[in-house]
Amino acid sequence: MADIKVEGFSDPVEAIHYAQEAEKRAEARYRKIAEMTDDPGVRVLMLELAEEEKGHFNKLQDILDEFFHAEF
Repeated sequence: MADIKVEGFSDPVEAIHYAQEAEKRAEARYRKIAEMTDDPGVRVLMLELAEEEKGHFNKLQDILDEFFHAEF
């Protein structure tokens, strides 16, 4: 898979690391909103979304591990 080109990035590992950073920021943002809200329903939703972002990060790490033997 080393010949894959991703627009704006010179190599796919760099692109995946960039995506992982975005997932971490999104997770942190949802967790912060969960902390700030007084609405229990919003809190539950934000924590669920944070877990989704964490899952995305982990999936990207799985791709790095399987195809590129690289870690974040």
